[in-house]
Amino acid sequence: APSSSAAAEKPALRTTVACGTGAQALLERLITALDGDDPAPAEALLDQLRLLLPAGDIELIATPLSCFDFRGAETAARSLSVRGPSSIEE
Repeated sequence: APSSSAAAEKPALRTTVACGTGAQALLERLITALDGDDPAPAEALLDQLRLLLPAGDIELIATPLSCFDFRGAETAARSLSVRGPSSIEE
């Protein structure tokens, strides 16, 4: 059933899979949370993203966040949001 035609329109090059839209929404929420300079909400969103994205991608955000580098984590999240996950883990 073509209930989510947006997912069907994604080219194979950007394989953000079925969970891609969920990961994209979480990344956008994470960017907003990081802008608040409070690690608690960002960590909670990062925990949800761990279920959807490869560990290497998560580490790009988690490493600066663990050092309270909110701008570094935000930059990594924005980059990941634009390029999509590095690989698909099933």
